[in-house]
Amino acid sequence: MSAHLNSRSLRPAAFYRIVVLDDQLSERHVDLTDPVPTARQILQAVGFRPGDGYSVYAILTSGEFEDLLKAGVIDPAKVVRSAR
Repeated sequence: MSAHLNSRSLRPAAFYRIVVLDDQLSERHVDLTDPVPTARQILQAVGFRPGDGYSVYAILTSGEFEDLLKAGVIDPAKVVRSAR
């Protein structure tokens, strides 16, 4: 299965890496199998329980923040990519 967002195809991969920052801004790299994860999947991947009052935001290429709990899923085409 491949994901198509904004007329772009994501390359198939075994894992898709995201960077999660905690309340102290410490980075944590998380590998997910879903190329378009929900906020719930991200929270579960880092060991937090959805519904415990956590917020999940994506930093967009425009510099704005998108609330993933409201947006539903991450649109990889809009999210800032790390140079690492």
